[in-house]
Amino acid sequence: MTRKNRTPRKRGRRNDALEQIRGPPVNVFRYRGRVKTRDEAGDLDTRVTTISNFSTLSSTVGGVIANVFTSDPSLSTDFADLALDFTRFRVLTWEIEALPINQYSKTTTVCIPGVGVLDRNNATALASLNAAEGYPSAKRLSLENPWTMKLDMDDIDEGSYIQLGAPVAFSWIKTYFAGLTPSTDYMQVLQRWRLQLRDRR
Repeated sequence: MTRKNRTPRKRGRRNDALEQIRGPPVNVFRYRGRVKTRDEAGDLDTRVTTISNFSTLSSTVGGVIANVFTSDPSLSTDFADLALDFTRFRVLTWEIEALPINQYSKTTTVCIPGVGVLDRNNATALASLNAAEGYPSAKRLSLENPWTMKLDMDDIDEGSYIQLGAPVAFSWIKTYFAGLTPSTDYMQVLQRWRLQLRDRR
């Protein structure tokens, strides 16, 4: 008895669609589908939220403001609550918004316009306006008008997740003003951190 040759069955569109969803068999070495990270695939429980903190920008007894703001979000009182629900985080965006307390009402003799810079290397305060010359991010600021400065997550260090129990700063925003009225409050500052949290407890 002779065996009939069977015609191979054609792959239907349904099978092709299933392969795109499920991926190729494990013995197939060529893969043309999209490579997904665990976050994209939904394997991790993540959350994005924004927390904030208020502070005051004041001059010293010498009439100078040389302030350093840090990207460490633990300055916010809401940060401790997040640590109760998640174990790791990263800062997606950090923004500072400054508003004058008494616009145009301060009395100064030589009120030099100020400067602000973004620094990803160290937390050392600016010692003068000229110290900002080496920063590409240098921006002229005024104590009599609102201003904002913003820093987005950039490199692999800033994109790495950090333990909520041990937060660290990867960047700083520095401001410098001189010739001001000594020991005077000039601006109210609002800091906002947009965080991505993961690994729910």
